[in-house]
Formats: sequence, structure tokens, C-alpha cells
Amino acid sequence: MFPLLARVKSVSSFRALYATQGAYCRAFSTVSPSVQPQIVPSEVLQPLNEINAFLNKKSSLDGRIRHDLYTNESPFIFPAHEIEDNLPEITAVFKAPNLPQRANNSIRQDGKVPAIINGFESYNCNLANLPICIPKRDCEELVRKYGRNGTAARVFKLKVVDFKNPDNVFGCLRVRPATVAMISTSLQIESFFFHFLPRDRLCKVRVPLRLINDDVAPGVKKGGWISMKQRLIPYQCRGDSVPPYIEFDAKNLNLEDKILKRHLPIPAGTRLLGNDYDSVILHCTTDVGKD
Repeated sequence: MFPLLARVKSVSSFRALYATQGAYCRAFSTVSPSVQPQIVPSEVLQPLNEINAFLNKKSSLDGRIRHDLYTNESPFIFPAHEIEDNLPEITAVFKAPNLPQRANNSIRQDGKVPAIINGFESYNCNLANLPICIPKRDCEELVRKYGRNGTAARVFKLKVVDFKNPDNVFGCLRVRPATVAMISTSLQIESFFFHFLPRDRLCKVRVPLRLINDDVAPGVKKGGWISMKQRLIPYQCRGDSVPPYIEFDAKNLNLEDKILKRHLPIPAGTRLLGNDYDSVILHCTTDVGKD
């Protein structure tokens, strides 16, 4: 940094120094008519011009360094793959590269949620992970409609557009939200982590368990209740066979009946993960406080 700037610590110090040097400059340039005009020395003008240019920069008026949060220039190459027409759509923009971690807060203040798409290692895309930004209202609508766990068990069509002109589409990707990061106290969405998921690719999904007819189960009518030991069941699925939920009909559950993991339905294109096939998933009981 130039010598005069090394002696100041804040914008107010810059302005004070600028005023002092300006007075010195005017003293040099004030002459009587009978005296030959004197040129201000360049060693005085140069620091003043540098200070003035520094103060006039938008990024320095409040002492903060501003970054471009979004970009339309990305080396990413969209891989060729099939995307169904009936998939729900998500719109995103390219996140600017080489941003510091604190820039994510600026992205959130701008009404967007930072996100990353991974899974391009075996594709010639120039990037293993693609950083993007999604409108916050779209993320909140997904979680409100499908739930946090339900969102992670669905496949979407993600459309990357020009952040200045949304009608200009760069490309589309078939993705699944692997993780939805939220603040536990305020339930604000912090970030999304997507996984690139072509139709023929295998993936591990924790699928929500949904009960039906549990209110007419014989055990419930006798005063019992159905305790759910596991709400998310791990499955391995093909990209075109990801179930949004696993539905179990509880109409025949009686008191003290237990449903094991091996009793759960296995949709086509999926298989149960793990070796705990005898673990209890559902238990119809009258005990309170033990389950």
C-alpha cells in the first residue's frame, strides 16, 4: 500500500489526512499576482490522488470488500443425460468462484441459499462440484411441501439460468437433495447439498416411513398406540426408482404386534440396506414412556 495509507486505520482517518494534505496543497498553490505561480510538487499530489481514488471506490466506503456473488461464466460442462418432463423444477444461478466463506452470509441476505451439486467425478464436466445459488423462497416452498426428510427422498430437475436474464437457460441437471441444512432454533435454511442422479445411477436414500389406516388398527381400538422406532429407512435405489416414501398399512396391527425391518415393502428398483433385518420398526403397545 502507498506510504500515506500505511499511517491510517479507518475511513475517518483517511478523510482527516486528506483535509490536512489538501490544506498543505492549497498553501503551496496560493501566490500573489506579483509572484510567479508555483507548481505543486508531484510527491504531494500523487498520495492525495491515491487517497481520493481509494475513498471513491464503492468497495471501500464502509471499509468492507465487496465481491460479485454470482456469475454467468463457468467452466462447467453440462453432461448429457435423460430428464423426465414431469419432475418438479428448481431454478438456480452459478455462484461466483473463489468466494470467501463469509460471502455465504451476503448470499443469504440477498434472498438466496448457497448450494453445491456433487457427483460429477466420472463425467467430463471440468468441475467435480458445482456451486450454485437457489432463491430462498423456492427452498422454503420445497421444505414446506415435502418436509425436510421428504425433500431428500425426491428427484428434481434443476435448471441453471442467467442471473441477469432468467429466460436464458444454460442447462439442466437431474438431482436429488442429499442434505438440507437448517438452523435448529429458527428453522432457517442454511444450505442445500445436491447429488447428481442420472436414471441409471445407484444411490443411498433414507426414505420416510408413512403409516396408513393406523387409526383403525385393532390394537389402537383397544387402547394401544403405535410406536415408530425408525422414521427413515435406508434403501439403495436406482436413479429412476427413488421412492418419496414407504407406505405401510397398519390396519391389522394388534396389541404387542411388532413390525420388523424385513416386513417392510421393497419397491421395484430398490433394496434394503444394512444387516439389521430383525430390528423393530413399529410396535403396537399400551406402555407409555418405555418406547
